[in-house]
This record gives sequence, structure tokens and C-alpha cells, in this order.
Amino acid sequence: MKLDKNDVNRALINENVDVVVNFLNKYLKEEDKNNSLCDCQECLMDIIAIALNNIKPRYRLICRHAHKEPDVVKQIGTEVREAVIKAINFVKMQPHH
Repeated sequence: MKLDKNDVNRALINENVDVVVNFLNKYLKEEDKNNSLCDCQECLMDIIAIALNNIKPRYRLICRHAHKEPDVVKQIGTEVREAVIKAINFVKMQPHH
């Protein structure tokens, strides 16, 4: 059997995408009180891409439910927080616009 990239894209998900997006939304709501971060789509997508490129991907089949142990969730959260904060600082200093 031969797979093409569309088959793979429909079957796999990187669980970190949701975690990164959720953390960034929480940061924008709770921590960026003075609106120092540009919240245009380009800057936010840059932050997400940079953060995801700096953490270990966690792919799984879409049809399978993920079950994470509490220690793993805590580790992922810490890793994601550090990656997103670094990405935010990078984009603040070097936005594409």
C-alpha cells in the first residue's frame, strides 16, 4: 500500500498544537495586560510556529484518544510555556511587519 501526504495529514495530529494555542490565548488574556504584543494573525501564527519548532512533537493517530499521565501533562506544560514565552519575545523584537 502506498500513502500520500493527504492520507498522513488526515490521520495524524501533533497534540502540542492545541496546547500551544491554548497557552497563547491564556497569555493574551491574562498576562499581556498592557497589550505589548501585536495580536495580528501573522504575529500570532509566527509565535505558534516558532514555539512548535522548539518543542518535541507529540504525534498520534487522530482516531485514538490520548491518555496522559499527570507528570507528562506537567512536563508538557512547562516545556510549552518556555517555548511560547521565547517565541513571544522573539516576535516582539523581530515582527514580520
